[in-house]
Amino acid sequence: MGDVVAVDRDALGISTKEDWTDSETLANIAGGIQPVINDTSSSIHDIPAGRGTDGVVRLRNEIGMFLETMRTVIREYSDAAALLGSGQESAMANYDTTETDTTGQFDFLTSSTEG
Repeated sequence: MGDVVAVDRDALGISTKEDWTDSETLANIAGGIQPVINDTSSSIHDIPAGRGTDGVVRLRNEIGMFLETMRTVIREYSDAAALLGSGQESAMANYDTTETDTTGQFDFLTSSTEG
């Protein structure tokens, strides 16, 4: 895993705003991408054998990778919103877990495209 950036919220004068929901909204958007990922696999149908068959498989894989990457990016924005004060204390407590999961998913994605 890469370097970890530590933010001293108190030193920066950052406080949570209980009426702001952007961190939660972004987390919900990221969660909503999973059904799209699942649907992509079943909605891009193979074409009959012959020219272009490999292109369909590559298209399906590339779209899946793009959606996974977007979900990771949106989760990072959610983490940043929570960490920098617009989220709730409970969201900040989940930051490390989410970061670990996201990093693992990203590492898996990059390793599956190498070679």
